[in-house]
Amino acid sequence: MSAWPGVIDTRVLDRSLALNLRLASVRCARRIEPAFRDAGLSSVELVALTLIQANPGIRQGHLASTLLLKPAHMTKLVQALQDQDLIERTTPDNDRRAVELHLSHRGEELATIERERVEAFEARMQAGLLSPAEQRQLLKLLKKVWQTEDQDPEAFEVDTVS
Repeated sequence: MSAWPGVIDTRVLDRSLALNLRLASVRCARRIEPAFRDAGLSSVELVALTLIQANPGIRQGHLASTLLLKPAHMTKLVQALQDQDLIERTTPDNDRRAVELHLSHRGEELATIERERVEAFEARMQAGLLSPAEQRQLLKLLKKVWQTEDQDPEAFEVDTVS
């Protein structure tokens, strides 16, 4: 006979920001990602389209930095969006090495539709769960976590178990 009572004690997670963020992220992703797939988008593609729509002409490097993507991954992402006719790449006259990103007509339409779907999803998901003030506070705290530059990246390395 097992000594486990059948109920998971999650108190061990009460002091772990990283693990709680991970679980919250998984919960949200499981709820919303089927809608992204209906549109033929991954979540990172939708975030990229949303940021390009809000920042027409954003440079590919700046977008990669904001999305926390390595240049090689960003190149693949941009190529995938261009292959779907969602974005257009241009090279500015004053810096031939730079790549600026703009939404195509199809990309504008899709980004607007999908942003509205995300907003409706979030409204349904948060209804009765978080007050408007709690939602604003949570967004503020989440942005603070992901927007803060690592002062010493090595200080955040996780020790591996031998």
